[in-house]
Amino acid sequence: MSLVVVTARALLWHGLPTVPPGPTEGLLTFLTLHHVGGDADNGRRLFFYKQELSCLRCHKVNGEGGEVGPEMKGIGTRQKRDYLLESIVDPNKQIAKGYDSVLLVLNNGQTRTGVLKGEDAKEIRLMTAEGKLVTVAKDEVDERHPGKSAMPEDVIKKLSKSELRDLVEFLAGLKEKQ
Repeated sequence: MSLVVVTARALLWHGLPTVPPGPTEGLLTFLTLHHVGGDADNGRRLFFYKQELSCLRCHKVNGEGGEVGPEMKGIGTRQKRDYLLESIVDPNKQIAKGYDSVLLVLNNGQTRTGVLKGEDAKEIRLMTAEGKLVTVAKDEVDERHPGKSAMPEDVIKKLSKSELRDLVEFLAGLKEKQ
């Protein structure tokens, strides 16, 4: 048994209120040990109402919410719990298709970043983290780089272990109607 798993079990045994800091792989091992179950109703409350998380600012569920991140309707059918957990804990590890971020350095030294929503021969359209659609003329762009996920990397720090489990339970329960 690896040291990470032993340490994770020891931390669980002692009932720490939040997940431990450290490398992502160790954190995911820690969380995988106890991410099944949870209170879906509390997870729903967290998703819709916990201000520190602001999930609805970027994600939409059944037509309600933002457009920066993927639609959550049916996510429990399309993705497994491990993927949902990893997306919360390490949003940069695997960015959902169609939600790649771009960092543009303009000729004047300013930068623009956002989710690439479209481009043609003359312009690039980005959705900012605030949900604003920004258009940048290609002749104003000096450099273009892939960006990080629009999802904040510190979301995990704003959740207790039980809240994280509840949030994953809520998302896993968002199934497509047959």
